[in-house]
Amino acid sequence: RCPTCLHKMSSLNFVNKRRLLRRKQRLLEKCIRKQKRKQKLLIHQILGKVHQCVDEFDYDLAVKLCRKALHLSPDDIRVLETAGMVMLETGLVDESYKYLKKAVKLSPHSGSTKYLYLGQMTCGEEAVTYLQKGIEIMTREQSKKKDLTNTSKSSVELSRAYCSLAEIYLTDECFSENADELCYKYCQKAIECCPSNPEAYQTKANYLLSKSDNEEACSLLLQGISLWLPDQMENKEEQDSQLIGGVETPSYYSRITCAKLLIEVEQYEKAQQVLEGLIKDDDEVLGVWYLMGWCHFLTSNFSLSKCSLDKVIKLYKKLDCDEKEMFDHSQQLLQDIDSKISLQVEGPV
Repeated sequence: RCPTCLHKMSSLNFVNKRRLLRRKQRLLEKCIRKQKRKQKLLIHQILGKVHQCVDEFDYDLAVKLCRKALHLSPDDIRVLETAGMVMLETGLVDESYKYLKKAVKLSPHSGSTKYLYLGQMTCGEEAVTYLQKGIEIMTREQSKKKDLTNTSKSSVELSRAYCSLAEIYLTDECFSENADELCYKYCQKAIECCPSNPEAYQTKANYLLSKSDNEEACSLLLQGISLWLPDQMENKEEQDSQLIGGVETPSYYSRITCAKLLIEVEQYEKAQQVLEGLIKDDDEVLGVWYLMGWCHFLTSNFSLSKCSLDKVIKLYKKLDCDEKEMFDHSQQLLQDIDSKISLQVEGPV
């Protein structure tokens, strides 16, 4: 064969090899994309199942699914945030903190959820920093939306974030510079950005009580509970009602705080109504029975007070909980009740 023919054949073979390599590369890339789509779909399905488990209070399975999702996609922001939320709910605080911090590192300028959770887990200036960053992101995202109303989910979340900031300046940072002004400012913002959030009125009422302005605090508390309590009383037989009159029912913990504040401003009947709703949701919370017993005691309804305080004693022994002060006060109140009932039976000497 002539050198020219050999050169042409060599060039042709080289071209064919390059074409074959490109084809293999395209097939490999296509296979990788397909695998990623499958993995993304699997992650989406797993996270959906996690949220379902949380709704059904199956936290053990939710944790297992989170660990599986983290193994499949350790740098997925959705997975990290969901795992952080689930771990926090189940008391695995260190793990939760680790995943949320990683989410912040990977995506520092988007997604407010991780910052809001970190704000709950930390205290003082660190919590303030996280909450302010979360609020900054939420505010920026809201400004991009056209049809935003003050009853939207994002507005409620923003209002709650402002409530959390105000509460920090009522507690951890109460002695910091301008704490009073900042607390008032965040209370106002919480109400302004979502007037339908009961917790916003409750937070400002708590602030006013710290200033000994009981009258205005009482007015705000009544305004807050008017958003959800009347409908709850009307729908006593309905189960698992998360939305009341278009307003989301405050959390269990928030309603306990509400009952405490109502007792403080001497709105005993309203406090009892809130406590009745809490007992309906969960009748094995020692603190709720204690508040009910204390409320009845303050209104001299000693028979009902005794029933509630007896429940406190039983739950304390059954649950072996660390509420010694509450237990001791309940015993003291029961002794006082027995003395008062004895006097009523015996009558004046």
